[in-house]
Amino acid sequence: MARDASPDRWSTIAGWCAAGIVTAVPLLVLPPAFAPFRVAKLLGVAVLVAVGLTACAAAGRLIWPRWRWFLPWLAAIGVSTLVGVAPWMSVFGAPNRGAGLIAASVGVAAFALGASVGDRGDIVRLAVRGLVIAGAIVGLLAVAERFGLEIVDVGEPTGVERARSTWGSATFAGTHLAMVAPIAVVQLRSADPRWRRFALVALVMIGAGLVATGTRGAWLATVVALALIVPVLRRTRSSGSADRRPSTVPATARWVLGGLAAVLVLLLVVPQLTRSTALGRIDLWATTTSALSDAPLLGSGLDSQRIVLPQGIDAAFEREHGSDALHDRAHSLPLDLLVTTGIVGTAAFAALVGRLALDFRRRRGTELMPLAMGASLVAYLVALLFAFADPVIDPLAWLIAGLLWGALAGDDRSGRSISTTQTVALTSAIAIAGFAVIAVSLTETVADIRTRQALDAADDGDLARALDQLESAASLAPARFDIRQASVRLTTRAVQSGEEVATAPTSGLIDQALEQLEAAEQIAGTRDPDLAMDRAELLTAAGRATDALAVYDLVLTAYPSSSRAHLGLGLAAAQLGNLEGAERAWRTAADLAPNDPRALINLAALAEDRDNIEQAIELLDDALQIDPSNATARRALEQLAADAS
Repeated sequence: MARDASPDRWSTIAGWCAAGIVTAVPLLVLPPAFAPFRVAKLLGVAVLVAVGLTACAAAGRLIWPRWRWFLPWLAAIGVSTLVGVAPWMSVFGAPNRGAGLIAASVGVAAFALGASVGDRGDIVRLAVRGLVIAGAIVGLLAVAERFGLEIVDVGEPTGVERARSTWGSATFAGTHLAMVAPIAVVQLRSADPRWRRFALVALVMIGAGLVATGTRGAWLATVVALALIVPVLRRTRSSGSADRRPSTVPATARWVLGGLAAVLVLLLVVPQLTRSTALGRIDLWATTTSALSDAPLLGSGLDSQRIVLPQGIDAAFEREHGSDALHDRAHSLPLDLLVTTGIVGTAAFAALVGRLALDFRRRRGTELMPLAMGASLVAYLVALLFAFADPVIDPLAWLIAGLLWGALAGDDRSGRSISTTQTVALTSAIAIAGFAVIAVSLTETVADIRTRQALDAADDGDLARALDQLESAASLAPARFDIRQASVRLTTRAVQSGEEVATAPTSGLIDQALEQLEAAEQIAGTRDPDLAMDRAELLTAAGRATDALAVYDLVLTAYPSSSRAHLGLGLAAAQLGNLEGAERAWRTAADLAPNDPRALINLAALAEDRDNIEQAIELLDDALQIDPSNATARRALEQLAADAS
């Protein structure tokens, strides 16, 4: 395990930054932001990694173990980014994902930070205890949310089936808790009896939180991790190892806590076992085949799944699962890597992970904490077989890997003895790069807050202020093309409804929206089907149906089963007087989206125009069966009934 190296001011700052990443980042939330969970954590990671690395460099103790194994992977993802379908998006990451080249670099930096301070026994202890504390809080909030109490005060807790806690995602919350579980188990052997008691309570919270998330991949990951660590605990207990600690928790208390855990399992787990998302996940994996065949060696570029995966969605998938939000990930790390970085990038990543795993295996010894940290990393990798990597949680895993490497390396460490000139140069370079990332994260945070304010203004009917706020937000975060996309959609809605905007005439608004789309396409590329459909819908609203039809033809060539595209195609065709074409498109849309009443409402209007009132009423009844609260269908049906009487 780690030795207590002689601390100095800079290395202590670095150690506290490392501990802060695993302790504070999981709990960070920014309610005023549009993405309240993501931007706060990204900013926290950026600040702590940047400050920590700068402090390591200033202390002359910065190291990057196994850099020769990292470089091929970084080179592979760099090349896939350059030759991919949307290079700029692959650098910065897709909106609300951010899993681009910059994020991958931050993960590597977190590993270097952990390795640089991992020989400090006090820092490792601080980090693992911080992990357990954060895990207990996340688990407690997950259970509270599952029972309808939203302590974080973000979102709508009513009817929650899968708790997201402070992560904003049940998948991330479950994965985080799976990582913490083996470390919390080992804390039951702590020399401090008070800490052992807390660890037991924390384990109950973590276990209950895991159940509340309903993330079955995380459940499997936890089982695998515990299967690695529990037998070792039993062997050390039976052999009278020095790691054995007498229990300070009364047997009655253990039985009570165990009973409470069992009750929580019964209350929370049964609804999750009946969910059918497992079959949906398998269907989603099958859609990656076409994307894999397009660029098998180098992939399509980091975080480009939103562009390439929809082409594999067939009619059966669309009908069964829908795709109002385009599928922008394969929900499996190996498949995501193959799609985005190809065979080359996947092989380089596998080689890197294998090299680090071999290091850990050779040096692991018999101490429990390194074994628990290794089990934590195994849990993360197992969870990612059914999920996806993300910049808000990846740095935690990379940091744990770095801490483990540093703890096991002992005195076998390089990079400690550097000259004063080298120290100054290295510190300056890292500080400049790190604080550039902080600046980007900070401006994106401000932009996200303004985006939220803009959408609130739009909900209040103040479209002019909303568009101004979105323009300001987009100027702060030019890589966030979803902000421009939101502006385009608000403009389309205003034109469709005839809403007046004091700041510009309708023609001016349309021109501005088209400029916003062009700016967005410079980042995401012209192949992005979501942006293409936004363009077609804007053109249709502007009365340029011929241009809209041309865009829909391009979308449907790459994504023929898009119910949204067929719905819009029908509107454009109807605008040009092609009622047969409109009817075909809407019937296709209704077939592809059986849970969406819009196509049926349009078909009812078409039937009414043809004086087929009986068919119109039948279609509207079908629409209301799908969505009984649909005001448009209900008003149309009431009007038909009034006309008939």
